[in-house]
Amino acid sequence: MDRAILPTEPATPRARTPPIAGTRRRRNVATHGPDPVDVHVGAQLRRLRRIKRLSQSSLAGRLGVTFQQVQKYERGVNRVSASMLYRAAEILDVPVGYFFDGLGDPARTVADPRFDDEIIRIARLYAEIPVPLRDELVRLIEAIRKSAATTSHDQAPAKRVQQPPKSP
Repeated sequence: MDRAILPTEPATPRARTPPIAGTRRRRNVATHGPDPVDVHVGAQLRRLRRIKRLSQSSLAGRLGVTFQQVQKYERGVNRVSASMLYRAAEILDVPVGYFFDGLGDPARTVADPRFDDEIIRIARLYAEIPVPLRDELVRLIEAIRKSAATTSHDQAPAKRVQQPPKSP
C-alpha cells in the first residue's frame, strides 16, 4: 500500500488578502469596547431579571449557561445569540423586542444604575398597592410633575435635614 507523503507546511505561505476599499474590519471588543447594542440588550436583560427577582444563577440555570455567562451578557461583553435571546424572552415572559426597546433613544437610556434601582423599587411598591389607589397615586404624581414644571429651576434645592440617631 503506497502512502502519499504530506508536507508539514504548505508549499506557499498564505498571504493575507488586503481589505477591500470602503469595508470595515470586524469590531474587536478588546480594542473598541463592547458594541452599544450589546450593552443595551444586556442592560435590558439585567433590568428585567431584577424586576422578576431572579438571581443570575437561577436565570443561568434556566438558560443552560453559567452565571458568569449571564454576567457577560448583562455587561455587553458577550453577545446574546438569537436563540438565547428567544429563550430569555420566554423565561422572563416578554416579547423578544423588549430587549431592543429604547435603542437609539437617548431619553430612554439610563446611565446611572442607582436610578435604575429606584425605578425597580418604585415598580415593586406600586405593584403592592391595591388597584383603586393606583389611580390616585398616578394623579398625585402628575400633580407633582406639573407643579415642578411650573416652579423656577433657578431656586436652590431644599436641603435635607439629618435627624439625630435615636437612642435605645
